[in-house]
Amino acid sequence: MRNLCLFFLLFFTCAHASGQSSGGTFFDKLYLPFGIGYTLSPGGGIQSGFVLSTSAEVRIKDRQGIFLRFNYNSRTNNYRNGAVDNTNAIIGKINADDFLLGMGYRFKVYKRISAFALVQGGMSDYSYPYITSLTNGYKVSQQSKMVPVMAGIGGIEFYFVKSAAIFIEGSYLYHIKQPFIKNNNYDVPGISVGITTKLF
Repeated sequence: MRNLCLFFLLFFTCAHASGQSSGGTFFDKLYLPFGIGYTLSPGGGIQSGFVLSTSAEVRIKDRQGIFLRFNYNSRTNNYRNGAVDNTNAIIGKINADDFLLGMGYRFKVYKRISAFALVQGGMSDYSYPYITSLTNGYKVSQQSKMVPVMAGIGGIEFYFVKSAAIFIEGSYLYHIKQPFIKNNNYDVPGISVGITTKLF
């Protein structure tokens, strides 16, 4: 929670400064991308999964130039064959929440089409099951682990109106510290589609 608060504080401070420097208000520059996507399997018994992404993005210019983005991603993957070293559940589900903040650049490709790329850093909070044996049965609880990550994202947008677009983007989430020792490369490539629009 402390890390999340620091992310929001830094994001809105930078966003407010960029809005003032470019001659507009904060809300004039604020876009809210939302996407749903598919994450590819990193192997080692961890299966492909799904991701929901909500973002807040501040642009100096609407369709080109530098922008700031905060991402909250919610990911889910199933695993089997003891791919997670911190649990005794052979088959289960891994849930992850990503908190990412970074900077990117956007440029026009054609009349209604723009492309963008950005780099982000942050934390991923992983949750997975742990089974405890009791005298009259078993108890399943959730263990958690937070690790530092970096992400690279690139995509294309199609503007169907001036301030709203549909997009497709590819991403690669790199773990600075691997969360699960039994799977030495748990980096997460993925692809998402979604919509982005101004708040007002």
